Amino acid sequence: MSASRRSSHRCNPSLRIELTRSGGYAGLATKLGELDTAELTENEARDIEELVQSAGVPALAEASPMQGKGADRFQYDLTIEGPEGRHELAMSEDKIPDELRPLIDRLKGGRPGSDA
Repeated sequence: MSASRRSSHRCNPSLRIELTRSGGYAGLATKLGELDTAELTENEARDIEELVQSAGVPALAEASPMQGKGADRFQYDLTIEGPEGRHELAMSEDKIPDELRPLIDRLKGGRPGSDA
């Protein structure tokens, strides 16, 4: 029997995370990924929670927006909502903190280094 988050009784409330990209030459907004840890397996949810915690999201949110130089750059907007509140981060493509890259890659479908 597979370990399903829906059938498990975890103590940790879920995290809801969404990543969008806007800007570039066309200026279009695109949702790159979203997830709710309540819909993941126990191990997947734990991995996401660890990525969020190790990235230091509250401190990064305080530094947002993280703007780079140059016109027509992509901007990434990351929203994380959980038991500790809602954190919104805005960063240009050249200012994505290294500690956020694993989470962003996971939201984009596990494609490390693609577009971000």
